Amino acid sequence: MCSSDVAQRVERSCRLENPTLNSIQVQGLVATQSFPKASRLLNAADYSAVFDKTHFKVSCRYFLMLARVNRDANTRLGLVVAKKHVPTAVQRNRLKRLIRTSFRSLEPFPRHLDLVVLVRKGADKIHNRQAFAQLNTLWADVALKCQSINPRPDLGQP
Repeated sequence: MCSSDVAQRVERSCRLENPTLNSIQVQGLVATQSFPKASRLLNAADYSAVFDKTHFKVSCRYFLMLARVNRDANTRLGLVVAKKHVPTAVQRNRLKRLIRTSFRSLEPFPRHLDLVVLVRKGADKIHNRQAFAQLNTLWADVALKCQSINPRPDLGQP
């Protein structure tokens, strides 16, 4: 039995013993970032609110971001990756991981926002670096538009 098989067995047993762990230890590496429920759009009503009452949107060739000011303290993120636009599950999951990672890596980002990121056709063909560059540009555009709508970032409504 090789060491990676042992590490996978240990990881599985740790998850079974304690399913509430936020970080997973695999081969000595610890994932410290998580994506808590407070940072996610969780149900259809949350998504519908953003789709129906979008305050602003930013886009590029591969992604469209819709934003709506909310009354919550957190900025929440929702993802829409259609099977029609990204046919393979591997690529859909890769893009969702990239979007979540770029969202978590944002330093000071405006609060009180609900964001939905829609992935457009062809996004599965781009490399990770190009996707990160596109997403970082869009996050910066969202921050600028949020400031133009709401000059005081500590307030929820203009």
